[in-house]
Amino acid sequence: MYTGVIKWYNPVRGFGFIALDGAKEMVYADNQKLVGNYRPALLVGTKVRFDLEHGRVGCQAINIIVLDTESD
Repeated sequence: MYTGVIKWYNPVRGFGFIALDGAKEMVYADNQKLVGNYRPALLVGTKVRFDLEHGRVGCQAINIIVLDTESD
């Protein structure tokens, strides 16, 4: 599993991007791939753990688990 932080998220469209810890790359994140009761709470700055899947348009996050639900 990988970890990262939500860098951009559009709640109306239900998707965003996760910045991988220790890397400059970002991966696509869809709120349909969230695990647990956090849907659709992918807020910017939220820490997450996830698996990667190679899709038609590149890597995307699957099995997304929210690690930190606290906000500043």
